[in-house]
Amino acid sequence: MPWKNGKGETVEIAISPEGAALSEFDWRLSMASVTEPGPFSPFPGIARVLAIVSGGGLQLTLSGRDVRVERHGQAIAFSGTETVTSVPFDGPVRDLNLMVREGRYLAGIERLPGEGSQTLAVAEGVTFIVALSSCRVIHENTVLPLEPLDALRLDPGDPQVRLEGDGGHYEVLVARVSEASLPMTDLPEAN
Repeated sequence: MPWKNGKGETVEIAISPEGAALSEFDWRLSMASVTEPGPFSPFPGIARVLAIVSGGGLQLTLSGRDVRVERHGQAIAFSGTETVTSVPFDGPVRDLNLMVREGRYLAGIERLPGEGSQTLAVAEGVTFIVALSSCRVIHENTVLPLEPLDALRLDPGDPQVRLEGDGGHYEVLVARVSEASLPMTDLPEAN
């Protein structure tokens, strides 16, 4: 779908409630392509978390503050009320963007590299695993192969899962949404 400001394109992965308009969602997970310098769409009342999926990264200006978000770095959290412009570096960039209603929901994105097998606990709230490289998710007795850019949704009450690579290194982004009254791991804020 086109960006709210018409300057790019986004692939919506999930939205709550399902089918909600951009002015009405509680939370939204999407992936966007940034191919040229330009502004981000404003989203008043929305908290945003952004992580780089592919490409070098983005040089962001957040209400006058310069922040560099890199491919292998951590996610950055900022308010949708901020004036944001971006400049991709080292070619086009794809980013993962998690947006939630401020004060009602908490959002986090964690980059999780791995070797071998590791266990991922399912948090209170909704958890998404977004594959950056090929891997497998073992959920109860089911093996779910994920290819790059595949996303898997885990809901509250789902059992913990195991992540495994195909004989080597793998990397995923773990995006979590929870109600503001529930605990969540803190993310680095933009400086």
